[in-house]
Amino acid sequence: MPLMKPQILLLQLGEEYQKDIFKDLYTSLCTKIEGHYRVIKTTSLTTEHLARSEAIVVTDGGLSKKKYKNIQIRLSKYAKAGGTLILACLFSSFVSGPSFDTMCRNMELPWGWGDYHRTDFVLNPAFAPVFGKEIFKTLEQSYSMKAVHLANVGAAAKVYVATEDSRVQSSVFPPDRVDTAQTPAVWQKHGQGYIAYVGDVNNESGSQALIMAMLNTAATGGTRRGLADEFADLPALVSGCEVCGRDTPVKKCAGCRGVQYCSADCQKADWKSHKAQCQKTAS
Repeated sequence: MPLMKPQILLLQLGEEYQKDIFKDLYTSLCTKIEGHYRVIKTTSLTTEHLARSEAIVVTDGGLSKKKYKNIQIRLSKYAKAGGTLILACLFSSFVSGPSFDTMCRNMELPWGWGDYHRTDFVLNPAFAPVFGKEIFKTLEQSYSMKAVHLANVGAAAKVYVATEDSRVQSSVFPPDRVDTAQTPAVWQKHGQGYIAYVGDVNNESGSQALIMAMLNTAATGGTRRGLADEFADLPALVSGCEVCGRDTPVKKCAGCRGVQYCSADCQKADWKSHKAQCQKTAS
């Protein structure tokens, strides 16, 4: 009997249009992943996903919403137990700084939302033993990337870094120096596993190679041993309150049934922003 391919989960919690963009922009990346792994695309997260997936790739910014606070916490625990979580693809394009910072606090990450621009980056040579020499050779030693950067990342976790010669590349903004303390790509130890980030917004070939290297490391590194036992008895995951993220008790909006709240106070607080979408969906 042939061995089953390692399982990779593509978690898509964003709006439908984000899923459409992902399908159009990341077909080539998905084809590469499917060539090596058993891929499951999902709009929800179950304990079975957590127990069986070698790595989870968050493909859009939906995860950063308050209503997914409990899923943020569960994903942090997944990494701590030996899993690999990768925030990539459309993630950086559909997340705001405040929501990202709140998400990081929930996940016990020190990261902060950084600058957004294009510049030249170089590969950190310290990652040769991390990814393995053969995989490391497949990564671009340097390339121009338009990305949302992260601040408050330790030097050992920065996969690509700007140099003193790096300048903002733009037809609008002047070629100013960039903040070399920030990074567009992170591979950070989190408990027994890892949480990674790729802030590229244009699906550069170098970023595709990096994601593949991260997945290969997750699938061959043996870090997820014991995950099945870790998550065997956890309750099912549900999205929480649209406003505060609390998961119980939660009731759906009676008008559209598309969002949920833990209390009447949270529903009233969200009505101004939710009203138009609610009436459109309910009509």
